[in-house]
Amino acid sequence: MRVSPVTVLKLIRDAGNAAADFHHEAVRGVPSANIQCDELWAYLYAKDKRVKDAQAAPPHAGSIWTWTALDTDSHLIVTWLCGRRDMVTGLPFMEDLRFRVKGRPQITTDGGLSYPDLVDAAFGADVDYSMLVKRYDNRGQYVGADRFAVSGNPDMARCSTSLVERHNLAMRSHLRRYTRRTNAHSKRWELHIASLAFWFAYYNWVRPHETLRGSSPAQAAGLATRRYTMAELFRYCLKL
Repeated sequence: MRVSPVTVLKLIRDAGNAAADFHHEAVRGVPSANIQCDELWAYLYAKDKRVKDAQAAPPHAGSIWTWTALDTDSHLIVTWLCGRRDMVTGLPFMEDLRFRVKGRPQITTDGGLSYPDLVDAAFGADVDYSMLVKRYDNRGQYVGADRFAVSGNPDMARCSTSLVERHNLAMRSHLRRYTRRTNAHSKRWELHIASLAFWFAYYNWVRPHETLRGSSPAQAAGLATRRYTMAELFRYCLKL
């Protein structure tokens, strides 16, 4: 049986849009005590050095970054946003995190220069914020990290980005578009975003997490009473 590529791409787009709406409505009031934030690099259509000479390159061609905020207690992805590594993307990302988190969280980020301004703009004084800055030698080898209390009174024993970086690895392992050194990168922005939206819905509501004894992050965060099946997620997203 032949399958129309146009039909498949439409299903991806429709399912992703529905998954994004589902996340927007369902992930609210997260009682989070500790949040880790990071950005994951990929590229759209062509790498930066080839965009100038690429034919019919779309507006978002080149490097794109997926910003993620992970709750370390439940492993829930509280919010995410894809765009550039700048204030234009970072500010709505951090403001959406503020919207979804209940109470006063502790936030840990890497040494990105824009993070202190972003956290301050979104949370003001209602946050305990720490920063972990990794150090590398002249060969680019990791040699250690420095931890700083930026605002509030963060628990420095919980100043880490290891869990959100582990989630980055899960994305590269499960999403073909994020696999390094392949030609599987996204060519169209809307399909890239749709695929991401469906992945985060799957990760939060369907995928069993080993450290949660097989529960989903949504269960651990108190947003669901059971782990959803893939069929249920598809039926919801495709309105079947």
